Amino acid sequence: MGGYGTGSTARPALTESRRADVVVIGGGFTGLSAALALAERGIDTVLLEANAIGWGASGRNGGQVIPGLKYDPETLRQRYGQERGRRWSNSPDAMPMWCSN
Repeated sequence: MGGYGTGSTARPALTESRRADVVVIGGGFTGLSAALALAERGIDTVLLEANAIGWGASGRNGGQVIPGLKYDPETLRQRYGQERGRRWSNSPDAMPMWCSN
């Protein structure tokens, strides 16, 4: 059950009862960040992950933020005109060209 990158190894399964101040479920970006922040503050923390660390959405996202596409096509046409709004909503690759005009 190794993860990505070098040095990834399987982690031990939880086979017995374990008490902790906080249990974090999920080893994605948010779960790891929360568990680390708690542990750094001296809080007894257990992180539970059913798969490899980062296995879910945190390991699959493209890390992209495309705020120009959060608007629906009608809003784009109203804001930028019929032709430019149509092109923008159909072709995200052309967005830098439109932003410079």
